[in-house]
Amino acid sequence: MDGTEPRDGDTCARDADTDARDGSTEPRDGSTNARNDGTGAPDLSAGAPDGGETMAQRDRLHAALAKGVDEFNAREFYECHETLEEVWLQDCGDDHLFLQGLIQAAAAYHNLLRGKWSGGARLLDLALVKLGPYGASHHGVDLASFTQEMRQGRVVAGDLLRRGGGPFDERLLPQIHYVPSSG
Repeated sequence: MDGTEPRDGDTCARDADTDARDGSTEPRDGSTNARNDGTGAPDLSAGAPDGGETMAQRDRLHAALAKGVDEFNAREFYECHETLEEVWLQDCGDDHLFLQGLIQAAAAYHNLLRGKWSGGARLLDLALVKLGPYGASHHGVDLASFTQEMRQGRVVAGDLLRRGGGPFDERLLPQIHYVPSSG
């Protein structure tokens, strides 16, 4: 359930050189794509700039992301992991590592709340690496705030690991927010 490795047979239809696993530090889409419907959720209805994604793929991603964010913010980390993993296993594009980072974050907090300090800390580290290249926001998700809160949680998880235990302070559980739309 840690979302760190593809399952056996998990292959992408596209060549590996075209699925944005280049480690660049630039945001993938350069925009917030926030919907203008008052929810603050991202608007993913437009196709990819390169025409590589279908409307159905974007709709599926949009639905999974919105549901996964709601589950994460309700502290339903296992459910968030499952929701995002379903679309992650099929995504070979620019969002593959973004989704994997969110999955790993959900799995990390699932572990931390169960006293699994080592696994939780490791997953936070992996999630931060995956989300880092996407910049301050991606698909309207405020990654700057989210990753800052994850780093604070990582410090506490490391302290708990060194001390040999104790409860994880639930006040350190981050929320995923959307960046305000510009329109």
